[in-house]
Amino acid sequence: MKSLLILTVLAGLAVPALAADAAAPETRDCLQNRSIRAKRLSADQGYFVQTSQGWWRNTAGGCAAYGPRRAISTNSTADRQCKGDVVQVFDAQTRIGYGGCALGAWEKLAAAPDVPAK
Repeated sequence: MKSLLILTVLAGLAVPALAADAAAPETRDCLQNRSIRAKRLSADQGYFVQTSQGWWRNTAGGCAAYGPRRAISTNSTADRQCKGDVVQVFDAQTRIGYGGCALGAWEKLAAAPDVPAK
């Protein structure tokens, strides 16, 4: 009888733990450049990329340089964009620079972002 009670208590503890893990968003430290199909920037929401696996967001620590009609340039020796990499933000038409931002972790989104394409 004691073992049944112990198993019942343990099972009750495991279910909330599994539910919490299921609710946590998928994150990655790096995304491959060749897998990126589209990019979007938002001053208040972050940097978004679309891959064959869906949309990903990188808040880059709230980069103030992101904004409408701006683009980014990445310099990396590897073919990927990783947490800690610095991206340079510039105006896509005039090439005026607005500074750089260090990328954070990539977070997978459940749906496309509500950010207009360039």
